[in-house]
Formats: sequence, C-alpha cells, structure tokens
Amino acid sequence: MMNIQSLKRWHWMAVGLVAGLALGLAKLAAAANQQIGGEGFIPQAAFEGALHMPPQLGKPRVASIVIHPAREVDLVSLRLLDQETLEYRDAMFAAPRPYRPLGQRVPPSAAFRVADFLVQLATVNSSISFHYAWWEAPPMLLTIYGLLGMAAVGGIWPSLIRFMVGAGLGRKEPDYDLDRFHHGPEPRKDQTATAADLARLAELEKEMMRGMQGGPAAAAREDAAAPVRQLADDAAEPLAPATADADKQFAGEFYPVEKKAPHGFTLVEILVVVGIIICLVGILMPTLARIREMSLRVKCASNLRQIGSGLELYNQSRGHLPFVPTPTGLSQALAEMKIAGIMVCPADEVNRPDYSMNAAFAGMPKSMGNPGDMLASETGARHDGRSNTLFFDGHVDDQ
Repeated sequence: MMNIQSLKRWHWMAVGLVAGLALGLAKLAAAANQQIGGEGFIPQAAFEGALHMPPQLGKPRVASIVIHPAREVDLVSLRLLDQETLEYRDAMFAAPRPYRPLGQRVPPSAAFRVADFLVQLATVNSSISFHYAWWEAPPMLLTIYGLLGMAAVGGIWPSLIRFMVGAGLGRKEPDYDLDRFHHGPEPRKDQTATAADLARLAELEKEMMRGMQGGPAAAAREDAAAPVRQLADDAAEPLAPATADADKQFAGEFYPVEKKAPHGFTLVEILVVVGIIICLVGILMPTLARIREMSLRVKCASNLRQIGSGLELYNQSRGHLPFVPTPTGLSQALAEMKIAGIMVCPADEVNRPDYSMNAAFAGMPKSMGNPGDMLASETGARHDGRSNTLFFDGHVDDQ
C-alpha cells in the first residue's frame, strides 16, 4: 500500500488536474443536454422587436445581454422590461448559427452570428451592450476547471494533510527538561588508576587463573556450555521436510513462512485508467446527447404528421379547417375527431399543447392552401433552436 505522506506535490497536482477535467467534461455534458425552448424562451420576433423599441421612462427595453455558446446555437440570456410594472424579467433566446435577422431571406454570411447582429445594432443604438461568455467555451472551460483542480488539490490538500499528521507547518519541537530525569554520578574526569582499582584488577586476575586450573568455576562453565552443545547437535541434524498439514497449521500464525508480493496499483496506472475513462466519456456523451435530440425531433415530427391526418379528417367532415388556430383550439378540433395525445412535443418539459395551425387558413377549406404552404407548426424552437413545421402536402421539415 502507498503511504499518503510519501506522495509528492506534483502527484497531487496530477490528481487535481484529472479531477478538474472530469468535472469540466461533466459540465459540458450537462450543457449539451440542456433543454432549449419552452418556458422562459422568447421567439426571434420578440427578441429583435425589443431591441428596436425605444427606452420607456429612461429604462432600456433590454438589459444584461449575455451570449452563452452552446453546441449548435447561441443561447442569449437577457432581461426584458415589463411595460406595465416597469420591472425586468429574465428571458432566454436561442439564436441559430448562422443567424438570419428578420426581414432577410438569407444570412449575411455563413459565419454571421447573433453577436455580429448585436454589434451592428450597437452602432445605431448606443444603449445596446452585451457580453460574450468566453469562459463557457469547451476549451476554456476545461482549462479553467483543470487549473482550479490543480490549485485546490495540489496546493491546498498537501498542506492540509501535513497539518493533520502534525508536520510541515513550522511548529517548534517542545523543549524537554532533562533535569527531571534521575541519573548516576558523573564520571570522573581523572583517568589515573587508584589503589582500589589496582586491587580489584588483581582479584579478577586471580579468579581467572583459578578458573583456568579447574574447580567450581570450571564445573559451572561446563554446565553452562551443555545447552549450547545440545543446540549445535540439533542444528547439525538434517531437518525433515514440512508437511502440508504443518504449513496449514503454522503458516502465518506463529512465524512467517511465506511472503506474498503486494498487489496494488501505482499512481501513474490509476491516472492512466482515469484518463482513459474520461476520454471515453467525453467521446460518448455528445454522441448520446445528439442521438437523444434526434429521437425527440423524430417523435415531434410524427406528432405533426398525425395532426395533419386529423386536420384532413376535420376538413372532410366539416368542409373547412378549425376556426381557432391556437394550440387549445387545435386540441379541441382533434378531440372532436377522437384524436388525442399528440399535442405535446416530447422535448417540452412543461407538458402543455405545443402545436398551432396557420392562422391565415383558419376556417377555410384545406384546398385553399398550396402544397408548400405551412399548415401547422410548433409554438417554440425546442430542437437546437429550430422547430418542426407541417406543410399542406403532408411532409414535415425543421426550420
């Protein structure tokens, strides 16, 4: 096992970088799955109409414009002035790429975006200002999260660990009072042998000579040497091989008989595995989000085709199209034809009728429309800033 105190600061910085990149990819995946359209979003006509309207009582109609880069559209967050209460309310607008201003048949260029449109308006109306959320672009977002992870994990965490283990913060060691410990007399600095030392030395020499000549001391030495000779004789005998039962009985219980190599992962191996997983997630998440969006768009188109069939039945039975083109009126007309459950777009989380009929043909026979005229459409842009449209000839297209 790896000791956590043995990790260097660059190890922690690498872990923080991987963690920051993982959080950044999760943030990008959540942004890719963000619902576009529905409650809180305004159409293009309301967006550009508010930009062209003059201020009311000194307050501009639009304030706090911020452009957020998304996958296929530019999400514009803004605050609209309520004409009655003179208070601002938050709103969103999904600007497609390239952006085509109202009144123009084609975009000015393939790279024309809503930011360029706002720059053109700012030259005429000085009250229009906006900010571009550059920090939300995928490269910058990953860079910021990676640096924050390195700073947090590589800079703060090692210091916190050293604080918890009680080292690295410059604390002084406690001063120990050695005087409170008992000790013997200090050794004599004079190295000259005294008469007592000489007498003791002579006594030891005599005792040594007696032991060499025999006597009680020799017998004592003989008794002390007997266990040593017995151990030597035992060591000289060959050892019998240990049986399996003996290994099972004594292995690891009384003394170590086998040492297994530790099975663990190094920090580099863990970082490589985590990096591979992050790369796979980063590759798969946008693809899965795109597949989900395509499935919702196909279901919405299927709803519009069924609405076209219901309007055909209504026209054959009544001789004209419904008089009320709103989502509520279209729902009632289809309910008379025993058709229900197709008025809600699967991409709408509010779960309310989302389709309306072309008001220009309300109450008129269906034969008055040309094949290329719009018959019904969504009331909002929920599919990456685009909405499905049903035409008189029965085909559905997104615009």
